[in-house]
Amino acid sequence: MDGLRVMRWGPRPRPGRVLAAAIVFIVLGAGHSAKGEAPYVLYHHVFGEWSVTCWEGLLTKARSCSLGAPVPALDETVRRSVVQIEESGDGALKLSVVVRGEPTRRMDVVLRVDGADRHSGRTDDAGRAIWTGADAQSIVAGLREGKSLSLRIRDTGTPRDEVFALAGFAAALADYRARGAAFAAQPAR
Repeated sequence: MDGLRVMRWGPRPRPGRVLAAAIVFIVLGAGHSAKGEAPYVLYHHVFGEWSVTCWEGLLTKARSCSLGAPVPALDETVRRSVVQIEESGDGALKLSVVVRGEPTRRMDVVLRVDGADRHSGRTDDAGRAIWTGADAQSIVAGLREGKSLSLRIRDTGTPRDEVFALAGFAAALADYRARGAAFAAQPAR
């Protein structure tokens, strides 16, 4: 090729990873970095109804991971609420539920693992209920041992129940913690 050079930027991303990234960041709204920076997915793995995704900001190179359910899907026929777990470097947990399929207004949300231990919360104006501290620790401990997580969402009408299987949660949590530590220890690309 006279005078033309072909530039190679490295291996092409796998279509599955690109699709997973698009779903996680568009459907769930996860990974919104400052000033609308686009994330690059470094890792995505599914554990039953739970998934672990790690990404890096394309401009700032800040890295982050998330653990959540349900696994994102393009063909959502029923909009399920989203459960997300975050852990800071000092081990502080935050569990949030983003209520989907409802107008944005304050709603009561009750979490139960295997029908026991009620954890009540109320959504903010964005439809998100958050548990932190001892409440989050207690819920996550129950999720590791339990078989199902049920959400009861109540506005002014009939309550709506949603159930998430916990079969892969313990493995997802372990993977989330391992990946988060590994990405934090690595220098940015």
